[in-house]
Amino acid sequence: MCTGQDFYIRKDFDPKVGLTFVILGATVSAVFYYFGMDLTAYGVLAVAVLVDLAVYRRLGDVTICYRCHAEFRGRFERMAEGFDLHTADILEAEYAKQVGR
Repeated sequence: MCTGQDFYIRKDFDPKVGLTFVILGATVSAVFYYFGMDLTAYGVLAVAVLVDLAVYRRLGDVTICYRCHAEFRGRFERMAEGFDLHTADILEAEYAKQVGR
């Protein structure tokens, strides 16, 4: 059970899947560009951007604890802000000392 009081919000999407999609789109586009099919390469990038935008708009938010990385989904008032790297560095180190990692 999470007892933290410091949270951030992000879209409820696995970042690894998103990165894979971006790399795949860039690779396919680069292949078309290599073979001189510039317009097709730009078209692939445009389709990738539109798919990404559509997925981004449909996804809900998830609240995550900076310390233990517990994820909270559901309908409740979101009070947290976006991710802050400085806050994460401080709180994750503090949590690691607390649990003995």
